[in-house]
Amino acid sequence: MSVDLHIHSHFSDGSNSPTEIVRLAKKRGLLHIAITDHDTAGGVPEALTAGLIDGVRVTSGVEVSVRHQGVPVHILGYGFAPDHPQMAAFMATLQRERRGRNQAMLAKLADCGLAVSLDEVKSEAGIGQIGRPHFAKTLVKKGYVPTFDEAFRQYLGRGAKAYVPRPVHCTDEAIEMIHAAHGVAVLAHPANIDPSLRTVPGLVAELAALGLDGLEAYYPTHSKTMRARLIDMAKENGLIVTGGSDYHGALRPDTNLAGSRRFRVPAEVGRALLVRMTEDRGQKTEKS
Repeated sequence: MSVDLHIHSHFSDGSNSPTEIVRLAKKRGLLHIAITDHDTAGGVPEALTAGLIDGVRVTSGVEVSVRHQGVPVHILGYGFAPDHPQMAAFMATLQRERRGRNQAMLAKLADCGLAVSLDEVKSEAGIGQIGRPHFAKTLVKKGYVPTFDEAFRQYLGRGAKAYVPRPVHCTDEAIEMIHAAHGVAVLAHPANIDPSLRTVPGLVAELAALGLDGLEAYYPTHSKTMRARLIDMAKENGLIVTGGSDYHGALRPDTNLAGSRRFRVPAEVGRALLVRMTEDRGQKTEKS
């Protein structure tokens, strides 16, 4: 049996609704999932309701892009209260900054002679928040580039003509906000930070000292050797191990939900997350 604790819905840059994801998870035989959209927990209530109906355990989740000593990292938050005032305020700030970044990218595209309107990009995003994948789809649709990947290469990728860097938030800020909302903070896809993993042990130790709770060792691009090393790092630092597919639906058609022979996340990983969530809530209750 498998779980999948890293999934994106159409509330950020995925193509499926939370309800559709829960139904796909049930067909896949997944026991436990988490919707981890970028900078928003907007899809969590729908996912929780769908999970109750379809008999799939759903944990609240979010993925936040931050920096640690200048290094870009992603922090996954689990089991938090989405309506907690501090967490809600933090995500509102991230979304406000995202809107400002989108406007800046539109201006840069205009400087390149590309006529792209906010309404056109919004139509690609649907009900979710706008991100660079929606810009890319718009550029392809309007014939400015032949492919999605080319849109990133020419205009949207880091260092490209219309690229605008994200405002910088620190890792300790994200961890603090997740903990304030009674959640668990996990470092996402560590091998994406450094495929050699040479710098990852030091990074993990520093983040553990800041209160990090877990490490995402099970990930589609992590080899068995990488996974084993990451599991050892987690043990050395008293962290839980998590895992997920980073599923985005049609926007990343080569990535499927966990649960296949090619990629699965053991059920005990989901159980360990639930135990850590319960322990952390108990500790916060004792301190209050």
